[in-house]
Amino acid sequence: TRLKPHATMKICLIEDNKPLLDNLRLLLEGEPGVSVTGAFTTAEKALQALPWDDAEILLSDIDLPGLSGVDVIRRVHPKLPNLLIMVYTISEDRETVFAALKAGAMGYLLKGCPPRELVEALRSLYQGGAPMSPKIARRVIREFQAPGDAKEEELLSEREKEILSGIALGRS
Repeated sequence: TRLKPHATMKICLIEDNKPLLDNLRLLLEGEPGVSVTGAFTTAEKALQALPWDDAEILLSDIDLPGLSGVDVIRRVHPKLPNLLIMVYTISEDRETVFAALKAGAMGYLLKGCPPRELVEALRSLYQGGAPMSPKIARRVIREFQAPGDAKEEELLSEREKEILSGIALGRS
């Protein structure tokens, strides 16, 4: 695990709602073993300030003015591959969830969870977990259990299927 006794999690925040950003900063800085290394209201401001004083965790909203949180993840993850990224948002639609996870997010929490749950999710992320709100985890599981789209299931083109059918019938 990453967490050592007396280790300090260094967290960078991106949240466009200034009162929420301030509350997140107060909550997290009040936690033992947590340090907020940056707090930004836009993706652009956050990207200009890279590398955020060796931040270990990025907690980012998705619905941001200008560049989205997914855009931030896509830009930051290749530059800082060891940075642990957690999404903290109201967005729960399939495309957003999977875009964020594919871009490099390791956790996905929906806003409205109790503050203690957020803190514990960040600690879990820091220790190697991949915390998700139960609703998001269920959506991800269902996605893997559900039959794929026709496009995903069809690994062969129509012509390749014709050729295989012909071979199965003994044709050359």
